[in-house]
Amino acid sequence: MTRTEPSEPQSPAVTAVVFVGMALILVAERFTQLGFAHGFLYVPLIVLAFYAGGGRLQTAVTVLAVAAIWIGYALSPAAPEGFSTGYVVANRFGATAAVLAVWFVFYYHQSVFEEERKRLDQLRKERERYEQIADVMPIQVWTARPDGELDYIGAQFARFSGASKDDFLRAWRDSLHPADRASTLEQWGHCVETGTPYLREVRLRRADGEYVWHLAQAVPQVSQDGTVQRWLGSAIEISALRQLREEAHALHRRLKETVESITDAFFTVDREFRLTYANRKARSLLELSGESEERVSIWGKERFSPSSAFGVQFRRAMRRGEAVSFQAHFDPRGVCLDVRVYPLEGGLTVYLLDVTDERRQQQELKLLQAAVSRINDVVLITEAEPIDHPGPRIVFANKAFEQRTGYTVEEAVGNTPRMLQGPGTQPKELQRIRRALEKWRPVRAELLNYTKAGEELWLELDIVPLADETGWYTHWVSVERDITAKRALEQELMKAQRMEATGHLTGGLAHDFNNLLTVILGNVDRLEECLSDQPQPARLLRVIEQAAERGRNLTQSLLAFARRQTLMPETLDFLALLEEMRPILEASLGQKSRLVILPPEGSLRPVHMDRSQLESTLLNLAFNAADAMPEGGVLEIGTRNAPSGPGGRAGPDDDHADFLEVTVRDTGTGIAPDDLDRIFEPFFSNKGTAEGSGLGLSMVFGFLQQSGGSIQVASEAGFGTTFTLRLPTSSEPVEQAGAPVPNALEQGWGQVILIVEDHPEIQELVTSIVRDAGFQTRDAEDAESAMDILRSDAQIDLLLCDVVLPGQFSGADIVALARKVRPDLPILMASGYTGDEPMLDPTDADMPPVLRKPYRKRQLLAAIHQALHPQSG
Repeated sequence: MTRTEPSEPQSPAVTAVVFVGMALILVAERFTQLGFAHGFLYVPLIVLAFYAGGGRLQTAVTVLAVAAIWIGYALSPAAPEGFSTGYVVANRFGATAAVLAVWFVFYYHQSVFEEERKRLDQLRKERERYEQIADVMPIQVWTARPDGELDYIGAQFARFSGASKDDFLRAWRDSLHPADRASTLEQWGHCVETGTPYLREVRLRRADGEYVWHLAQAVPQVSQDGTVQRWLGSAIEISALRQLREEAHALHRRLKETVESITDAFFTVDREFRLTYANRKARSLLELSGESEERVSIWGKERFSPSSAFGVQFRRAMRRGEAVSFQAHFDPRGVCLDVRVYPLEGGLTVYLLDVTDERRQQQELKLLQAAVSRINDVVLITEAEPIDHPGPRIVFANKAFEQRTGYTVEEAVGNTPRMLQGPGTQPKELQRIRRALEKWRPVRAELLNYTKAGEELWLELDIVPLADETGWYTHWVSVERDITAKRALEQELMKAQRMEATGHLTGGLAHDFNNLLTVILGNVDRLEECLSDQPQPARLLRVIEQAAERGRNLTQSLLAFARRQTLMPETLDFLALLEEMRPILEASLGQKSRLVILPPEGSLRPVHMDRSQLESTLLNLAFNAADAMPEGGVLEIGTRNAPSGPGGRAGPDDDHADFLEVTVRDTGTGIAPDDLDRIFEPFFSNKGTAEGSGLGLSMVFGFLQQSGGSIQVASEAGFGTTFTLRLPTSSEPVEQAGAPVPNALEQGWGQVILIVEDHPEIQELVTSIVRDAGFQTRDAEDAESAMDILRSDAQIDLLLCDVVLPGQFSGADIVALARKVRPDLPILMASGYTGDEPMLDPTDADMPPVLRKPYRKRQLLAAIHQALHPQSG
């Protein structure tokens, strides 16, 4: 070894540090003014160069350092003002001297390396001693000549092979497994030829003939000139290690197969975000064709963007070394991913779960929950069981439940729907619902429930069962609609239909009664003339007449309720009418009660109504008040103008009022709440069976409805009753009463009256009466016959026609034809009621007079006289 040769193997890294340091010092010279002692900074680098590469490298670095000191002198900016140039130059010379001195010191210390060489020679001499030590070590030790032939084996190797050392050295190749021998010797020959270390797993034959795996390795011992002097080798038994490694490989293979087979994406990246592993799902997600592409970057057009939510979270996990989890939409595939990122040494592990369907289902569920919570119908979800008491518990209730029932959702959840039931809830409907639930069948029902405040709540229920994926029923869903208002409307409609049906029935009955009563009363009049001188028969006729008149009044009440009577409206001064009726009203109340007519605030508009029916209405109300005040009281009648709007009020002198509002208030016992809805029904009465017919208020109701008015009642048991009547008003002046019909009627002088009547008894009665009065008659039992007579040349001085006739034509059709073919012919109509058949319009100014059934003989002759001699009226 020369004095400039390195004593240690060269270190490229340290060498690089030396040159980089020199470059940095030289660069620093460019930015530092003269005067700074940069040259002394090269001293530690020269020392470091010696230990990095030996004397040669140290010499080269020293030369470069001297050159750099003076190059730096040329590169550095000028010295500060007042700084001596001589001092700068001296500084540079000093640095140069220091560098050379250091080099010189290390040069003379190369003798130390000579001593080291001598020490190595001594170690070689001690080889044999070390071989002896190797013989007792638990590894096989061997050496070989430079040509590769073994020249030494340890005692452990000999014992393993079962042969002596010499025998083994002569035939060591035979100890190799036949399957490994050729490749093992080939690799060994290559290492011997190239001088590279040898390392191989081989199978060596043991003394019992079994081959055992060993890890054989050898390194060349090289002289100073690079010549291989010998090979030092060893062999370690690794059977257990091989077994563990095979098990590890099998485990790794199973793990990889498992990771590859899962349906979720899984990949790992290094610190540069390059893929180090990606399973099949991840390769598909990132569009990687195979494992050869696993080292590509995860950033890319069809992969992840560093600025996306994925990139931000990946870089955060890498930077902080902490696990993160998040959900984000992966735009290249249009899917939503649930991501779990775990830091690894030198990278990240990323787990991706496609949650697109779950996310959509969650969004749909949120929308469904929002929709259910805001719909107007009540939605309840209960457990499936128990059906028996206390019933299935509520697990969900929407906002409509709170709004409809008054209970909060918190009060409902955990309770049962039976919390809404009460005394009026229908047991039969509950039984029907129970039978359906026991059979797991959907059911619809209308059930009366109660709010938290105790108010009735009608609900239309639609209950269906819910099953899980196994088909097992787990819950009930009940959609409940509030039909309280609907039920009230249905009740009102049923009541109206009942009233209408009753009206049709009573109208039909009244029609037949009127015909019968006309025959009875007419014949009573005729018999009275014949039996006027016989007291006993005359008294019996008066009994018949009284009974018939009571039947007549009853029939008129029926017609009033049914709104079938023929009204003769006229313009009336209501206050004047009320004053005229004061005596009869006071008499109706009795001596214990008092009538008070309140003065109006101003002038009242006249009413347009049938006088007799209006009088009957007030009289009926007075009778009811008297019955409600058996111990006496006050009946108060007040009036005011009112517009047509509900609850409207007009001024005292308002000329535009549409109604006259009449308030009839008593201080009697009042009406029970259960009876308020029925008081206007026909034949309803809370009096005894012998105290009234129950038609009084129904007649009032029907008359006012037919006249275009209305009636309302307000009452409380024990605090009296108030009836409010709204009467239609008129802008016309009050009509003056006409002249009364004369008591004595002039006899006819042979005028011909065409009598059209389908009822044979009435036809016979009328014919007899008018003939006895000096008239002639022509009879027709239907409209067709009457029309034929009217079209003929027969003499006719008066047409007396019933309004309702059998067949397709009515009395109105006969009147229309008569006015066409005989314009000047007087016409008198007779009617029992104004049914659904075509009728004469009572508002028509040319409407012929109508004789109401049942009529008496005197009324019939007076009407005929009036029709033939209108100027006399």
